[in-house]
Amino acid sequence: MSKSTTIETNADKVFEQFREFTTKEMRKTLKSAIGAAANKLRGTTKKLFRSALPKAKQRNPKYNDTLLDAVKRSKVEETKGGEIYTKVHIMGTRSAGSGTFRARFFEKGTANRQTHMGYNRGSIRPLNYFSTANAEFQSDYNSILSDAIAKAVDKINRQKFKTK
Repeated sequence: MSKSTTIETNADKVFEQFREFTTKEMRKTLKSAIGAAANKLRGTTKKLFRSALPKAKQRNPKYNDTLLDAVKRSKVEETKGGEIYTKVHIMGTRSAGSGTFRARFFEKGTANRQTHMGYNRGSIRPLNYFSTANAEFQSDYNSILSDAIAKAVDKINRQKFKTK
């Protein structure tokens, strides 16, 4: 029977192990943690946006769940200066037929609009679903990032010290 090695992680041990990593392993760990944090922000944004859609769907069937495709996470990138970052896009595309361009109207709202014949088209109140998600996310950011770093450190240690 072979004994498997388990590594318990707490904040002090995690950051101690993190400092022992090579530069490549540190970057891999940070990219993983930042990606996890961005996914959390993306999920919260989608949840808030989804809660606003039923009311809009009652008024116009074009406002359906495909609008959720407007909330996307870009890949984790690195600048020439060594900074690691990612983005969460919330405004969708302007491509014809996608319909995701409408997401920007829900976030920012619109002024009172009229048709070219002078009929009142109304306005959309801003829902600020991304601003609300971002505010929630900022309070949890440190814990999300430290949890993600702990998981990444644990994963790298399991790969490094894998029993053969």
